[in-house]
Amino acid sequence: MAHIPRSKIEGGMPGRLQSWAGSEAARLLALALSACGLAVVCLAFTGSQDHVAAIWPANGLALAVILRSPPRLWAAYAASAAAGMMVANLAVGHSEGRALLLAACNGGEILIAAALASRLAGPDLDVTKPRQLLSLSCVALVAPVVPALMASAVLGDASMGTLIRWYLADALGLAVVTPMVLALVTDAGSLKAAFWRKRNLAPLTALVAAWALAFGQESYPLLFLLFPPLVWCAMTLPSAGNAVALLLTAVVAVTATLTGHGTAGLIHGDMQVKLAVLQGLLATMTFATLPLTAVLAERRRLNASLREALAQVGKSEERYRVLADNASDIVITIDDRGILTYVSPSIRHLGHAPEDMIGRSPLPFIHPDDREAVGTRMRERRQSGAVDDMPHQTYRILKKDGGFVWVEGKPSVIRNAQGGIAAVISQLRDITGRMEAEAARAESEARYRMLADHSSDIILKVDAEDTILYVSPSVSRYGYTPDQLIGVSGYSLVHPDDLSEAQARMAELFRAGVVDPSRDRTHRIRTASGDYVWMEGNPSLVRNAKGEVEAVISQMRDVSARKELEAELLAARDEAQAAAATKAEFMANMSHEIRTPLTAVLGFTNLLSSRDDLATDARRQVERIGAAGQAMLAIVNDVLDFSKLEAGLMPVTPRPTALLELLETALALFEPQAEAKGLRLSFAASDLPAHVDIDPDRTRQVLLNLIGNAVKFTDDGEVAVTASYAEGRLKVAVRDSGAGMTEAQQARLFQRFSQVDGDAARAGGGTGLGLAICRGLVDAMGGEIGLTSALGEGSTFAFEIPAPACAAAEGLDAISPLAGVAGLRVLVVDDNPTNRELAHAVMTQFGIEVTDASDGAGAVELAAQLPYDVILLDIRMPVMDGPTAARRIRGEPGPNRDTPILAFSADHQLDEASAGLFDGHVRKPIEVAPLLEALIQVTAWEEALYAAEG
Repeated sequence: MAHIPRSKIEGGMPGRLQSWAGSEAARLLALALSACGLAVVCLAFTGSQDHVAAIWPANGLALAVILRSPPRLWAAYAASAAAGMMVANLAVGHSEGRALLLAACNGGEILIAAALASRLAGPDLDVTKPRQLLSLSCVALVAPVVPALMASAVLGDASMGTLIRWYLADALGLAVVTPMVLALVTDAGSLKAAFWRKRNLAPLTALVAAWALAFGQESYPLLFLLFPPLVWCAMTLPSAGNAVALLLTAVVAVTATLTGHGTAGLIHGDMQVKLAVLQGLLATMTFATLPLTAVLAERRRLNASLREALAQVGKSEERYRVLADNASDIVITIDDRGILTYVSPSIRHLGHAPEDMIGRSPLPFIHPDDREAVGTRMRERRQSGAVDDMPHQTYRILKKDGGFVWVEGKPSVIRNAQGGIAAVISQLRDITGRMEAEAARAESEARYRMLADHSSDIILKVDAEDTILYVSPSVSRYGYTPDQLIGVSGYSLVHPDDLSEAQARMAELFRAGVVDPSRDRTHRIRTASGDYVWMEGNPSLVRNAKGEVEAVISQMRDVSARKELEAELLAARDEAQAAAATKAEFMANMSHEIRTPLTAVLGFTNLLSSRDDLATDARRQVERIGAAGQAMLAIVNDVLDFSKLEAGLMPVTPRPTALLELLETALALFEPQAEAKGLRLSFAASDLPAHVDIDPDRTRQVLLNLIGNAVKFTDDGEVAVTASYAEGRLKVAVRDSGAGMTEAQQARLFQRFSQVDGDAARAGGGTGLGLAICRGLVDAMGGEIGLTSALGEGSTFAFEIPAPACAAAEGLDAISPLAGVAGLRVLVVDDNPTNRELAHAVMTQFGIEVTDASDGAGAVELAAQLPYDVILLDIRMPVMDGPTAARRIRGEPGPNRDTPILAFSADHQLDEASAGLFDGHVRKPIEVAPLLEALIQVTAWEEALYAAEG
């Protein structure tokens, strides 16, 4: 019989919860009105002089509502019911204080009863279950005790009469009304059908007749006539129907008693006595019929469960029969005499008919070599009765044509009522293929053992604990015999430094069940003499019938000689890397040392050439000094760049670049040289994006090398530069009308220090590193470079690099050449006094205030004292180098923590660690335009930022 669990109320669908929550206020109001109405009626018609009602159903109704509500609403419902009762108390004449206290007693009683019922019967109380109905009855007897004592004190009556009347009225209300309402709510769905069902009309008619006889006359005490029809209703109607019958009987009885009708007149005494008798009647009817209803409901549930179980058994037997009849395995049933009573149709694939085997012993159908063993096991099991623990049996069954198949089966026993064996069912699976495979494996293992015994490598078989199960005789090369090692842990022979890795590899093989061919499996093994040799394993997995890895067979090869060679190669590599690092350091130092005097030469040459009072001959001589210095600087740059490329230290820094401007600017640099030789320079481009993400410095360097070579080695005609763009890649070609090259000359063209025509090279100058540097730069940018040439037809050099299109870099729109330079305060830090003097001379002519320091420590000291607009900081200095000084200035409090710091160095690029410390880079030798541009850039950025912040 169904009931309504609290989980249905608390955990329903969200939409239903919202609907329920929306009607919560209406429910509270309805409970308050119901409690008020019941309380007014009971106080008015059954109350004594002290306003204690003889019948009090309000608490029972409120308890039923609370038990069907979530616990979070219990207090609200109890307060709602108490509010209704308070109004009723005021209506019958109680003072406000007494009305409030009495209502509080009733509200407390309701909460106590709810808590006890939930604790004893659980959250899903079902009064159709006898145990839970008994728990609710106990709650009804216990819950009113304390509230009754409190109510007597509130009423100011210490007599037992008031206490007992209050207690009996409340206990009866909880014991009678609560289960009635719960039963009605629990089985409300069947209520309508129950009253209209023909077979239920008879008990209902009998009940109405009993009402008429008991309460329709005043001569005979016929209340006992109510019990037979009520019991009849309990036996035929559902729980809700019986609850309605009880409730209607109680209403009729109370109404008759209050109005003086029926047998109430036969009771001698006042109304309180009559009501006490009525209370006893109602309690007797309730406790006589509701438990009977619960027992019958439990019986119906058990019968339904039994019918369902029987139906499931029938379905299970049907499915078993269908499975057995259609299974590929053979299913047989043998009775307690050892006779076949069932054989599945799948036996036909062996040539037998099931009907020919049923009624016979199975032994004649078993292979003669297995018959005696199977028969012995069958007899022993029947005699001992121990079939349940019988393991899987493997034997051969004869086919009709005289052949046989291997089968495997585990018997299952069916016992009779006395616990004896009634039958044995066995499912026999054809394992012929598995048995043949095992035989083939055994033969293969025999062959493998023969090979292992004659192999020079060590063949080893170990289990999951690395216990050696087999080792080939070749282990004697290391001083052991196979008998010495079998049963020994292989880990005990591994070098301690290699042990953890060896254990991890072995655990992975058994856990993952696969061999990773890429994993290194070399480790050192101790020989009998105590020395160690390097061994490399080549494992294979051995699996059991379930497919689980049960052992590993490994071919161990001595790789000590290879390990020695690898060690030598590693040492040679480390030595080569050290040499390369030394070379790179040497080249960096040499670059610094060469560029330091070049800085002075070129810087002072530029200053001297800018003088207006210089004579014509002197100016020509100064210009020649400058040209020679620039040539020497180009040689130094080529050597340094090639050194960085060889060492893999040439950084590539892509950034948004205006592509057309880069190409046109590079070509424009050679216009004077081409014009002097009578060459035509041309440029053509198609479908170029406005900006691409490339390293403009490296790209420009490649362009200058290729265009410079074309102009240098072309005597007449033209040099044409073309650029195209497709699929995110930039392709640039430089074509000249020079002498061209043979294939042999082309083969060595991109090699270092290589020039095709020695006479032309001597005439044009150069180190022979330009094209080698181009190839290195293009490779570093992820591109390709090449040429096409024919003798007498000129040459075309082309390179292609990745160049994703992008947006223009955010920055200042334009900076006027000398905007804001005058008045700048610049701190120049360099250990070379000539460089400091040159920087001072260059910058002071533009109105820049220059302060200098000879090392990083002096720079830190000055930066802590005075504010500067820009700090020009050399990288390589004694006492304290540039990066260290920059960190100190940035990290210590002072006026220059946020001052722009420019690196002052001969290096083309700073390393990653140093680059983040500086806001820009001024290269040596000093050139006026780049120096001023760098100063303007950082100061203009600061001004823009201050303007934005202001």
